[in-house]
Amino acid sequence: MQQQAGRGLGWFSIGLGLAEVLAPDQVGRLAGIGDRRALLQALGVRELITGVGLLTQRSVSPWLWGRVSGDMMDLALLLAALGLPKARRHRVAGAAGVIVAITALDIVRALQPSGRE
Repeated sequence: MQQQAGRGLGWFSIGLGLAEVLAPDQVGRLAGIGDRRALLQALGVRELITGVGLLTQRSVSPWLWGRVSGDMMDLALLLAALGLPKARRHRVAGAAGVIVAITALDIVRALQPSGRE
């Protein structure tokens, strides 16, 4: 079960990572944080690495917990962004809500037992 969850989350990570690397300005606008090109591209690389790990490694548990850690980092960054003068707070709050939901899913998947470890 964890392996299947890992595959879905792996593809999600790759999709999100590609968006952050290739279109950081659009992602920044959508999230309400504005021009944070270098930061978003770095986060995109993190997502790509995690996604590849989830899709290629036999044991997905460390990679699922890596997603949870990344989610926590994303939430911290979004909370910090609320204090930025040009932040679009309603968009930042919406993005944070999405990250909270994804974090919950990641935690549930990471806690599921795996028969392949």
